[in-house]
Formats: sequence, C-alpha cells, structure tokens
Amino acid sequence: MVDAFGGGSGQGIWTQRDSFIATEIGLILFLREMKLSIVPADTIKILDELAGLLPTQTVRSEEQIALQYFFDTACTVLAGRAHGFNRC
Repeated sequence: MVDAFGGGSGQGIWTQRDSFIATEIGLILFLREMKLSIVPADTIKILDELAGLLPTQTVRSEEQIALQYFFDTACTVLAGRAHGFNRC
C-alpha cells in the first residue's frame, strides 16, 4: 500500500478501509478467472481457504455500524456465478 499510494496510513494517504477494498478487488478479479468445481463441497473448501487468507475487517465506519453493512465479496461473486452472471 505504501508503494502504491506513495506513503503510509499514518500520513493520512490511505486508510485501513482502503486496504480492505484493495484486497476485495483482488479477490473479485481472482474469482472471475477461477474455474469452479462442479462438486459444491470442493468449491466451498476452496472459498473457505481463500477467506482464511484475507484480513478480518474489524474496522468499521460510523455509517457501516449504523447501517449494519457487512460485505462478503467471495459469497457475492459465487452467488452471481451460480446464477449465471459471469461478469460479476
């Protein structure tokens, strides 16, 4: 993040939320190219392993807390693909 933004979060150049968003975008791009197994249990296992690699999003804005907005990228992409939306 420091290299990409030219400075650190301590300087106010990016926030931890920005790092979460960057991770989610990377995951979406990866999942768009991933070949899903026809065996649901295999797909769930792979997604569970991927989720274990992601940072926990424990930092929430006041707006997110008020709206109880919790986004799960992997499940959203998988649900879209399961319904035939290949451009998720």
